[in-house]
Amino acid sequence: MPWGTVVNSSGIYRDTIRAYSGCDSIIKKVTLTVQSKPALGMDTTVSICGSNNFNLTTAYFTTGLTTSWTLATITVANPIAVNIQGSYQLIAANSNGCTDTALLTLSISPKPNIGNDTAVSICQGNTYNLTSLYSTTGLTTNWTKNGIAVTTPSAVNIAGTYQLIAANNFGCADTVLVDLTSSAKPNLGNDSSINICSGTTVNLTTFYNTTG
Repeated sequence: MPWGTVVNSSGIYRDTIRAYSGCDSIIKKVTLTVQSKPALGMDTTVSICGSNNFNLTTAYFTTGLTTSWTLATITVANPIAVNIQGSYQLIAANSNGCTDTALLTLSISPKPNIGNDTAVSICQGNTYNLTSLYSTTGLTTNWTKNGIAVTTPSAVNIAGTYQLIAANNFGCADTVLVDLTSSAKPNLGNDSSINICSGTTVNLTTFYNTTG
């Protein structure tokens, strides 16, 4: 009670304040209602990559609650898209005015940058080493073509678009595309031999069609 025993359960409480003479002087009755408090859950830590955004509102279930997100006591204007690392505080209140608080620590991991998309061309019958195009030291790489893994990216000879996904140890990844074209190889014909008389000349350019 405010003037005596501390209580925290709903109910009707009575207390009597007696005079020095032993006579009852004041009977005090208090009806106490204990309202339910929202339970957001445990504090949590989230990591995002590079310049990506994170939606704070997905971290906790707050349906029916009034919420307020802050970072270093400053209100977060757009909690559905944040990209500044730090400790975000959520205060959620229910209709009874009871609140719960949770902290979300956001960290930002570096994202690899392997370069731009590119295009290469080979002659029919030749192969191309895709792994020579980009520096991927320390990264986990995955080459695919039309969603199918390329088993030997160091020697490909089928025209098309190849995709490289390279991830670092934080799980952050970068993606590039390589367009490979295969050009027709000229066909000069078979090897040839010719005999000429001593002192005469021969026009070699007449033996094979090299127009174009």
